[in-house]
Amino acid sequence: MRSPSLLLLILLASPTAAQPCEGRGWTLRACLRATYKPADLALDYDAQRDRLFADVWLETDTAGVARIEGAYGGMTVVIDPDSAASPREQAQSRSFNTEHVYPQSRGASSGNARADLHHLMPVQEAINSARSNFPFDEVGDEAVLWCRVGGCTATRPTTSGDGSWSRIYREGTGPFYHDGRFEPRDAVKGDVARAAFYFATMYQVEAEDSMTWPEGRRWFLDQRDVLLDWHEADPPDAAETARTWRAAAYQGDRPNPYVLFPQLVRDAFFRGQQQQGGEPEVWINELHATNDGPDTGEGVELAGRAGTDLYAWRLVFYGGHDGEPYNPIDSLVAERVTFDLPIPDEVGRLGAVWQPVRGMWNRCNGLALFDPDLELVQFLSYGGCSFNVVSGPVYDHALSNGASGDPSDGPDADTPDSLLWSTPLLGLGGHGRPQEWATLPPGYSLQLTGAGDTYEDFTWGGPYPATPGRLGDYQAPSDGNRTSGWKPGDAIPVIADELTPPLAEIADAYRATLLLSPSMRGSTAKGLVPEPGGGPDHALTVGSPHPNPARSLTRIDVAVAPDALGDAPVSAEVYDVLGRHVTTSTVRGTPSGSAIDLNVAAFAPGLYVVRVTTTRPDGRTETAARRFTVVR
Repeated sequence: MRSPSLLLLILLASPTAAQPCEGRGWTLRACLRATYKPADLALDYDAQRDRLFADVWLETDTAGVARIEGAYGGMTVVIDPDSAASPREQAQSRSFNTEHVYPQSRGASSGNARADLHHLMPVQEAINSARSNFPFDEVGDEAVLWCRVGGCTATRPTTSGDGSWSRIYREGTGPFYHDGRFEPRDAVKGDVARAAFYFATMYQVEAEDSMTWPEGRRWFLDQRDVLLDWHEADPPDAAETARTWRAAAYQGDRPNPYVLFPQLVRDAFFRGQQQQGGEPEVWINELHATNDGPDTGEGVELAGRAGTDLYAWRLVFYGGHDGEPYNPIDSLVAERVTFDLPIPDEVGRLGAVWQPVRGMWNRCNGLALFDPDLELVQFLSYGGCSFNVVSGPVYDHALSNGASGDPSDGPDADTPDSLLWSTPLLGLGGHGRPQEWATLPPGYSLQLTGAGDTYEDFTWGGPYPATPGRLGDYQAPSDGNRTSGWKPGDAIPVIADELTPPLAEIADAYRATLLLSPSMRGSTAKGLVPEPGGGPDHALTVGSPHPNPARSLTRIDVAVAPDALGDAPVSAEVYDVLGRHVTTSTVRGTPSGSAIDLNVAAFAPGLYVVRVTTTRPDGRTETAARRFTVVR
C-alpha cells in the first residue's frame, strides 16, 4: 500500500489523473461511497480528535514552529512538541474545540458519521457555539454577529467587508436562537463546501433521518447551490489536499474525493439521475399486502440492474379508506422504508430485493418509490382505489415539478392522483396499476411478468405464488429464468378464478370513473365503483351482472336520468383478467332503462370486467365498471 505522502506526490505530479468513478447523480455517489467511504474506524471519536489536532490540521513552518489555525476565525495556536499536554489539550486550553461541519444534530451524532476526519475542523469555541447547527448560507449585511480571531461581536466592524470575518444571522434571544444562517470567512468557504458534500455523500441516510423525512434532505438541498458557489470560487489548494491525505492515513487511505477531483461535485449533486431521462434502473417488482385471514408475508420487492446500490432509496406508504383524500400513514406500522444494500446478481443482469413491511393494508393504499435524489420514480395504487393525496412527499414532488391529477378533479386538480399522475407521467406507462384482493390465500403476491431487462418490458399480473427476493416465476431476461425455468415465449398461466383479483378493471376504466363527481370517485374495499345515487352528476346507473357466476348468458341493467343522455348509445366492453378486449355490445339508453345481454357461452372460465360507457350531450363521458365470473 502506498503511503499518503507518496500518493500525494503522485497526485500533484499528475493533475490529470483519471478519476475512479463516472456517472451522475445517485449512481455516481454510490460509486464514490464504495471507493472512498471508510470502513469502521479503528479509532473512537476522542482518538480521532487527537489525530485532528496532532496531525491533520497541524502545520509546521520553515522555522520548525508547529501551529493550528482555527477554520472559522483564523486564530492560530502554537503547539509545543515538548509539552506534557497533547496538541488537542494545548489547543483546548486556548478555547479551541472540534467543529462538525455537518452538525451532530443533523446526522453526525454517532459512529463513523461523528468521527470521520474529513468533516471535522478545529475552531474557536465561541464561534463554534455561535454557529450552533445553523445551515450555511450567504449572510452579508444581515449579520447580527461577526466572528474572527478575537471571537464574536454584535458590533459591525469597520473591516467587515474584507472577507476575513465569519458572519451569523439568527433570531431569538438567550439560549433559544432559531432561524439562523452561517457564512464562514472567504478563505475556508471551499473547504467547508467540500466537507459538506463529502458528508452528504457518505452519510446521506444519517443526515436525512436526523429530521422527519424528507425535511432532512431538504435541509441539505437548501444549502446546495450556495455550497457549489463556494466550492467553485475557492478551489482546493495544496494545504487542503495535504490535509485530506493526512486524514486518509488514519481512515484506510480514503481521502475526500471532492478535494482530489473537484469536477465531481457538479455531476454528483447537480445532474441527477432522473434529469437524464430514460428508464429507471430500479422499480417496484412484487408486492403483497393482504390475504384471507390474518395478513402474512406482507412486503414489497424492488428489482433492477444487478449491483445497483440501493443506499438511500425509499418506499413511502399512503393509506386511507373509501377513496377520500388522505395523508401519509400515521396509524399503521408501515410508513417509510429506507434501503441500504445492493441488488444481488440473480441472472447476470437483473436481481431483486425483498423488504418485509407490516401494516400495508388499509383498504385504499398507495406506494411511492423515491430515488436518493428525492425524485419520484413510481407511485402506485394497489388497494383498488383511485385517490388524490393532499400532503406528504408525493404531493410536494408533484407541486415542485408542476404535475397534477386530472383537470376534471375540481378542487383536487393540483394534487397527484394515484392513477393518472405517477407512472405514466414519468414515462413508465402501459402498466395501469396493481390491485390486491382481500380474499387471497397466504403465499400469493402481485408481480411483474414477462421478458426483458427494463421496467417497461414487464406487465403486472397475478396473483402468483410469492417469490420474495428473486424475480417472479414468469419473469426473465432474454436468457430465461434460471430458477423456475420459464423463458421468453412461454405462456403465462391464468390463475384459477377464486384466486384472481379484478386486475382487468383496467386503468382506462378507472380513468373514466375519475370524470365522475368527487363523491362518485370512491370505491368499496373490493375496488368497484359504487352504485350511483341519481341526480345530474350521476345520469348513468348500471346494475350488477346477473346471474353471476354465469354459464351462457348474463344481463346488465342500465338506466339513464331523463333528458340527461338523450338518445346517446350505451356500450358495454368486456375484458378478461389480463386486460384483453373480448367483446362489445351496444344499446340505446332510454329514461325507462334498458338491459345489455352478454352471451358468454363461448367465454373461457374466469373473471371478466364489463365497462359500461355513454356520452352526455355536452360531450362528457360517463363510465362504470362491473365484474362477473364465467363458470363451466
